[in-house]
Amino acid sequence: MSENPPGEIRRPPSRAVDFGLALLTLAFWLVVYSQKGRWHEGAMATALAGGALALAGRQAFVAGGRWKVALGAIWIFTLASAVMPPRVMEVNAGSIGSVPRQLPGPADTWASKEGPREISVPLAGGSSALVRLNLLESHDTLPPRLQVVAGDCDLGIIHVKRGGGSPPSRWQEQGRKSSYTIMVPAKCLDKERNQVALRPVEGSWIAIKNMVINPLPAPWELWRFIISPWNWLLFWISSGMVAARMIWGDGEGPGKRALVMHAGLGGVVLLGLMGVLTALAVYVEARAPWMTTTQDSWLPREMYGNGKFIHDQSLGWRLLPNHVALTQRSPDHEPEVFYVNNKQGFRALGTEMDFPSKGKAMLLGDSFCQGEFLSQEQTIASRMSSRLGGYVYNFGVLGYSTDQEYTVFMEWIHKVEVEWVALLFFPNDVMFIDQNQGHGFDKPWYEINDGRVDFARFHPLPREYVKAENAPILARSGPQAVYCCHTPRDVSVASRAMKKAAGYILGLYYPGRLGAQIVSDVKMTKIKMSSTHSDVSAELLENPEAYRPQFTAVFDFIARMNQVSVKRGIKFLAVFIPDIIQIYHPENPKLGNFRDMFMGMCAQNGLPCLDASGKLMEKTKLNDTYFIDDGHLSPFGAQVVGALISDEIEKR
Repeated sequence: MSENPPGEIRRPPSRAVDFGLALLTLAFWLVVYSQKGRWHEGAMATALAGGALALAGRQAFVAGGRWKVALGAIWIFTLASAVMPPRVMEVNAGSIGSVPRQLPGPADTWASKEGPREISVPLAGGSSALVRLNLLESHDTLPPRLQVVAGDCDLGIIHVKRGGGSPPSRWQEQGRKSSYTIMVPAKCLDKERNQVALRPVEGSWIAIKNMVINPLPAPWELWRFIISPWNWLLFWISSGMVAARMIWGDGEGPGKRALVMHAGLGGVVLLGLMGVLTALAVYVEARAPWMTTTQDSWLPREMYGNGKFIHDQSLGWRLLPNHVALTQRSPDHEPEVFYVNNKQGFRALGTEMDFPSKGKAMLLGDSFCQGEFLSQEQTIASRMSSRLGGYVYNFGVLGYSTDQEYTVFMEWIHKVEVEWVALLFFPNDVMFIDQNQGHGFDKPWYEINDGRVDFARFHPLPREYVKAENAPILARSGPQAVYCCHTPRDVSVASRAMKKAAGYILGLYYPGRLGAQIVSDVKMTKIKMSSTHSDVSAELLENPEAYRPQFTAVFDFIARMNQVSVKRGIKFLAVFIPDIIQIYHPENPKLGNFRDMFMGMCAQNGLPCLDASGKLMEKTKLNDTYFIDDGHLSPFGAQVVGALISDEIEKR
């Protein structure tokens, strides 16, 4: 029966009440998100979703009756927590950023001088936080002590427990895991840029699983004190009661036809929303650089980290010899070869541990030639070998500059028989050409006077230094397996799109989090300056004339390699590989000055040179040719460059 007195006409809720309630709801969630420092990502999506639900339950406020007001209060209160993404953040190791897979300590002489020496993660200011460090393993005899610093506060020392001595390939299964919790007071987080840092001050390495940051609720965030499962129970119960209130109102209930119409309309809306989310997932997966970000793809960064090189007297460093890197999807799957370093300390073409005596071509270069983050079959050398039908030697090593590539050339041009020599030149090659250090490693050097190289004055590294530095590295060498997810070649675009669509649909459970995720995914479909990583400064690319002496020295080395090749009846080719920002930002024509200077000096010196810029820029319209968060060639980019060089070889 109706609760209205006889003869009284019930007034419907006014639009002013609806509008005011919506504004209050929007303002409430915008304030909450601004306190979190993430309102720009998910506030609007969360506020709109919350506003729609709030309007749906408006009758609980305006219809009168204490139980209705209580119902509305519970519903809005629990809604605040239900639609708000949880603030707990998990930072996984192995991702690009400040949390490495393995953090060396002061006792680890094998670690690169420029490698990570601390863990640092950002924290939101305004409230205290609990930070939990989860380790997979630590050194079994020299576990480190970690100093904890947050802002200007020294929070003390963590004494890490001894590890179990398991190899890296077994850290996930057999490592002696441990966890450490740090309380970070709010007073240490009152600045705009807050972070907590953990620095080894004594001992050896730790192997990190992740760091979990849990900001504690502020006093005014009452809803965050409700335990999540109870909050959801209250939310769904109150939502059901609000829905029933909307359907039945104050009468005895509608007929079956009205119920069917309500249910049908709800089903149509839900199916339409699912269709929109599915279409959006297909768009994101088809357009986003799904396999060209090292952070989001399966590529195990730790395979290229510290300890994967050895020192060398004449070259400075080489790849760790006789080393096989394996990927394994899970302990139940057989390991697969990711890359092989042969006994000479260079990338093998297949699984052979020695170079053959005869081949088609010799490739010289740095990490672009080596194929950083690329598997065996994805490197430029592998692409060229398949195309040209002969062995292509891969003499590329991360961090090499043209002087080191010249030294490799002079060592091997007399040992192997080839028809072609191709030098891959990258802009940062000029940065270390006259230095005795490069990328944190000591390197040998030639004396250079006024830009001219004195080839008779070469300074190798001391033998004793190389032997001492290599001892701990070689003691730890051997095959390494890294567990990772499915490789991109195993999963189709359709499968990934359906998986993402399912995630979106299930994400309706958390509208705020879903909104932030969609915004993030759509952003990944657009390449911006902020999303590309480059190791070359824009100043170098825009004003190469400032590096004229270094350019002159580079071309002394290139000209000498061309001269030696021609005398031996071998064809030579220098290939210019542009930096990522030169390809992804053609709107800045000054970035092309470096390329123009290089190709101009090629012409002046009568050297055969090939510019890969045009082809890479053309093919980037089809797919990403670079890892946008790292700057190296993607599998597709390596394919483009390999085909370009092969075309040039076949023409000649």
